[in-house]
This record gives sequence, structure tokens and C-alpha cells, in this order.
Amino acid sequence: MEKIGSINRNDQDYRLFALAERMAQNKSSVLMTQEEVTKNLNLQPQQVFRLFSRLLAQGRIQQLQRGLYMLPGRLPPGKQWKPSAYEALIAYMKYLKSYWQITGLAAFALHGFSTQVPQKIFVYNDTISGEKELAENQFYFIKVYKSRLGNVKKVNLLEKNQCIFFSSYYRTIFDAILECSRFGTLPEAFTWLASILPNKKALEEIIYCCTHYGNITTTARIGYFLEKIGYNVAPLYKYFQSTNSKAQILFIPGQKIGQINKKWNIIENFPISKILENVEVPDEDESQ
Repeated sequence: MEKIGSINRNDQDYRLFALAERMAQNKSSVLMTQEEVTKNLNLQPQQVFRLFSRLLAQGRIQQLQRGLYMLPGRLPPGKQWKPSAYEALIAYMKYLKSYWQITGLAAFALHGFSTQVPQKIFVYNDTISGEKELAENQFYFIKVYKSRLGNVKKVNLLEKNQCIFFSSYYRTIFDAILECSRFGTLPEAFTWLASILPNKKALEEIIYCCTHYGNITTTARIGYFLEKIGYNVAPLYKYFQSTNSKAQILFIPGQKIGQINKKWNIIENFPISKILENVEVPDEDESQ
């Protein structure tokens, strides 16, 4: 039977954090399962469960999922410890062997489209879906085919020697149109799109995103908009034609009132002139 005196608990704590430090190999943190601790510390499963539960309640470790915990590579002063949201995400995605990239508000903020601090981080990945809390941080995972991942910007956490994957500048604009129902980003995202033109690279990148990561609705909306503001989107229209879609699509989610653009099957329910009123064209080196 496990003794509950402070000496025994302190001994278990010391042994656990010493094990974490060895496993971390000078990294800032390490993932450990209850099974690993049971084996390495020669404890009973119930002892390990109580050990993790107590340290979690004290804020000295963090839980990523049932039976999987994140521990500091070296316990900081004050004993309490919490990794950053991105550090927790990197560790969990590595554990799942998942391909992933961040989209949504965090990407909007990174690329300067928004100053709002994200309360929830949206993550494209090829493994899991739905809301999840990691180390007291809120995430929403969007599961997609691996082929739908790409066009990323790598951001290094230099002090951690770790890399965060965000949707690239152009992919983020595309994501804002593709996921408009999730992020509430139309018609604003069309303002972002118009602001990066007439950058030839921008046009090529957006068309590439449509043909590699998009769907019929997004392709039609972007093709219709670009053509209306004077750009040659023949390659995109050829791709759209290949879908043989006859479904009518609202240009902006909302009222189903407006003329039909038969080429793109778009219901013209929002004036493009109103979008262009808010366009600010940046210097070319800013839209990278």
C-alpha cells in the first residue's frame, strides 16, 4: 500500500521530474505516458494516476489527453509550469505523427490582417477534428486530406529550437474565403485579396490555392471576383468548368437576392464596388 506521508510524495515527485529531465535531453519539455512512468519508476498504475492527478492540480505538469502528460525538461523556479500554446501544439502533433498548419485568426494576426488576439487556435491537420484543450489552451482541429495541406510559412521559436507552421500569406487569404462560414470573413477577405493585386505572384498563388486546396464554391467566388475587377482567370475558369457544377452560389453568404452570373453560377448579392472602397494596396514587399 502506498504511504501518503510527505516524504513519500516528495520522493515520487523528485523521481518523476528527474526522469523527465533525462528523457527531455536538454529540451524544454517532454511527453510522458502513465505506462512509461509505471515502468520506469517501478510504481503501481494507481500510484502513478494519483501522482499525475496531484501534480496536475498543482499546476506543475500539463495534460494533453487522457494518460498523456507534458512535463518541463527542467522544473522552473516556483514549481508551477505551463508551456506556450504553440509548444503544446508542436508536442501533441509530433506525438500524433500528424501533418498540420495553423489557419484562422492566429494566421490573420501573423500576416497583419487582424489585430485581434486569438482565443482559439485553428489547426488544419490530417489526423483529428473538433475542439480540444491542450495545456489549458483552446484549439479547434480541422481534419483534411494531407493533399489539402501546403503553402506554409515557418515561424521559429528560437529559444525552443522549434518550428510553427502557419498558412502562408496567400494561403491565409484563400483560407479566409474557403472557411468564411467558420471565420465570418466575407466580404472582408475579398478586400484583402484585392489589396495584394496587381501582384502577378499573388494572382498565381491564389489560383494555385483554388486548384489544389479549394472547392467549387470557393473557386467560383474567387474566379468571379477576380474577373469582375479585371484579371485574366482563364486557367481558373477551365478548372471550374471541369467540375461540371450547375449549383448556384451566393457571392457573399446571406440573402439569395441578385442577378445570376451564368459563367460562374454566382448570385450577385453584394456590390463589388463596396468591397473596393476599403482596398489599400501595400508596397510589394509587404505582401509576401
